[in-house]
Parts: sequence; C-alpha cells; structure tokens
Amino acid sequence: MKLFSYVFLLSGIVSAQTPQRTLSDLDWFTGHWVMRSGAVIIEEVWLAPAGELMTGMSRTFNGTRVREYEFMTIGIDSVGTAYFRALPSGQKGETFAAVRREKHSITFENRRSDFPQRIIYRRISDDSLAARIEGVMNGTERGFDFRYQKIKN
Repeated sequence: MKLFSYVFLLSGIVSAQTPQRTLSDLDWFTGHWVMRSGAVIIEEVWLAPAGELMTGMSRTFNGTRVREYEFMTIGIDSVGTAYFRALPSGQKGETFAAVRREKHSITFENRRSDFPQRIIYRRISDDSLAARIEGVMNGTERGFDFRYQKIKN
C-alpha cells in the first residue's frame, strides 16, 4: 500500500513538470486580422487550434495586386515545444521554436534564419493584435511592427 502511495505521488510530480503540449491558450489570435498602411493592406487569417495545430495565411496587396503571401502553421513538436512554420511566397520554409510564451504573447526564434530571426505575436485587446519580426539584416539589427485590427465576419 505504501508503494502505491509513492508511485501515485511521483506520477503527480512528473505530470506537473511535463512541458505544455497544447495550443488552446493561443486561441486569442484566432480570426481575420487586417493592417492598412496607405494603399498597402496586409491580412492574416488564423484558424482556431485543433488537433494541436493552428493554420494561417497572410497576404500583402496594393490595390488588386498581391505582392506577397505566406502559409503558416503553429504546432507542438515531439518534446512539447510550440513551433511556428512559415512558407513565404512559394520559397523554402523556415521553422521557429517558441522561446517565450505568456498568457497573451508568444515569441518564436530561429537564429539560423536569414531574416527574421524572431517572430513575436502579442494580443493588445480582443480586436487588436501586434506582430513584430526582428533580427539582423545586412549586419544591422532591424525590426518591423505590424498592428492588426480584427475583422468581424
């Protein structure tokens, strides 16, 4: 009986230390987001987490012409770490590991990527989302901010 108690206690300790293997806490950036800057419009659309995967797409256009597009996924790897995978405009994809994860923000990083090396998403409010890409470009630290508003469909 004593052995059973120790095993039960030990299993509780181990499960409490297991890495977070869910994306349900990232549902705050599910939806259709738009940023306008002059004639340029950038959209991101994210589907809710399902099966421990989120899928998204982005497109940047000026008037009726799409300049860039990107297919994105956020998932959980085999050791329980969230990752961001981007496939920009038909180019070779890049994967970024989550290095910081808080209630309403997440930072992904890949130091081997040409640019960006970091991707940051942060919820401002229910209808406002901030995104930032940053890293070294041509020997200089650079960063670009994107402020999205949620579109009510």
